[in-house]
Amino acid sequence: MKKLLAALVVFTSLTGCLKTVENKTGRVLVPLQITGAQTPAETVPGSRINARVSVKGSNKCYEFVGFDVRSNVQNTYDIRAYGSYPADTSNLNCGTGLFQLDTAFSLPLYMEGKYVIRYYNDMTLLKADTVTVRN
Repeated sequence: MKKLLAALVVFTSLTGCLKTVENKTGRVLVPLQITGAQTPAETVPGSRINARVSVKGSNKCYEFVGFDVRSNVQNTYDIRAYGSYPADTSNLNCGTGLFQLDTAFSLPLYMEGKYVIRYYNDMTLLKADTVTVRN
């Protein structure tokens, strides 16, 4: 009985390691290219900035998922766009043309000061905008 239980634990552990970054819809998370961004130059404390962002993928099989927003330095935010792509590409027909989307994100800024919003494609900086927060 103990051997059977041990075998089940090992099998379960191994199958857990074989999983990909695939969600329940059969798609994998992939970066999208940011092609443009518009960030407001000013706002007041406690409000949100609403930035417009254009993204694209190399074909129509891409879908937009969202943004990765990180702040590793005080008052600086790094933005990257992510989408999903079919995990099974064996019989894939994506049609012609690019996936393109104009979308937005909102970021709350509570304190007065200057904030830098940096838009990246992978590790390459596309642009950096400065937002001034003041009364």
